[in-house]
Amino acid sequence: MVQTVQFPFRFFVPATICLLSGLALSISEGQLVWLKKYQKLAPVVIGLCISHSLILYTVTLSDWDKEDASFINSGKHVFLATDDFQQIKASFYSDDLSLSLALVEKSTPDYLPLYSTEKKNNYDLYEEYILFNEKHFSKQVKDGQLIVQWTSETDDEEVIVPVIKYQQTKLIFNDQELTAARLTEIGNPIVNSQLGENTLILSY
Repeated sequence: MVQTVQFPFRFFVPATICLLSGLALSISEGQLVWLKKYQKLAPVVIGLCISHSLILYTVTLSDWDKEDASFINSGKHVFLATDDFQQIKASFYSDDLSLSLALVEKSTPDYLPLYSTEKKNNYDLYEEYILFNEKHFSKQVKDGQLIVQWTSETDDEEVIVPVIKYQQTKLIFNDQELTAARLTEIGNPIVNSQLGENTLILSY
């Protein structure tokens, strides 16, 4: 089920909305007569829901004011590029929207292609092949293409490039198209780089 429909818990929100909408419609049309005797409790229930939301909001804001990393409470797959928490907080108010994305990274292997039948943790593979690997590469987008560049100190060095190849992806490595590229379990191209500058161009 999880392989076919990734993250099925995402359906919880629309399912809940549909359920509540159906319940409200049933009450309005008199199909659930027995609920009418509890109508006087409706303001109390609504008040409790609003109070609960305000409490959660206050608790979340109090975490933001702390001097440690507790204001980013997203689990073990979140990585901070600096220990300066004030710098991280300031990045969320910067006009440069890329700053916070660079300082706070999360392993997000959503919708990765499947190139291996071995059962491995995609979060760990994403961290190894993408997050911990991409600092050695520079990336830029030009004319609708992603251009990845890096420097190799040796010739014929095997390199895992921190990008993902899908079925319709076109790869050009050092001016030659890769028609049968070797790939990692999650679709990273594996190339043998030449001494000096190397370029991989990804397009669709």
